[in-house]
Amino acid sequence: MKIFWGKEYIISIEKSPWGVSQLFEEYEERIQNGEEMNFRNSDILLYRILEKLMTESVYLLRKVGLDVELINRELLQEKQVKIIERISVTRKNLILINTIFKPQLRLFHLFETGKVTGFTDDVEYMEDYWGNILDYLQKVWDMTEDYEELIEGLSMTFDSMQTNKTNETMKILTLVSTIILPLTFITGLYGMNVALPFQEAAWAFWGIMGFMAVVATAFYIYFRHKKMM
Repeated sequence: MKIFWGKEYIISIEKSPWGVSQLFEEYEERIQNGEEMNFRNSDILLYRILEKLMTESVYLLRKVGLDVELINRELLQEKQVKIIERISVTRKNLILINTIFKPQLRLFHLFETGKVTGFTDDVEYMEDYWGNILDYLQKVWDMTEDYEELIEGLSMTFDSMQTNKTNETMKILTLVSTIILPLTFITGLYGMNVALPFQEAAWAFWGIMGFMAVVATAFYIYFRHKKMM
């Protein structure tokens, strides 16, 4: 949002001016109802606009906090793709909020200390107003930092869980391959077109199958004993 601030005017330019428009509609309705709007100068009007934007920003940031809480609840559920999308969107929103509000802290520190003055003659009168805006900004900044730390922690936890699942899968596949390897060797050996022991015996097929079953069972028992399965 861009604001052009003069002694007797304020011009705001933004893509979605619903916040400021809502404020002006409210003031217009109050004026039509006969209520006097005692704005001493354009500084007060600027403060009202900024206050409206700050309250809306705090509300939106709390919604981001609800998204973080939802991610925390769904972290242990089997919805990896959905959780990745939520983490990515929430992290993007927090980065955007950080980018918008971080430069404003320095600016309103200057307003509060009186280094930047408005168009009022009573600078001290406006210091409390700018201090209130600065409090809003500081609150938004603190909330943003807290949510950034939380989302980073949740992201690392999710990555660790996915890595652990991948390692478990790889371990099972390795154990299965280890069991199958000697069986593959035996079948490959007896599939060769050379003379091998017992190949002419009637019981050779079932004997080899039985031996392979014993080997597979022995490997399985060994892995279970070593608590590898």
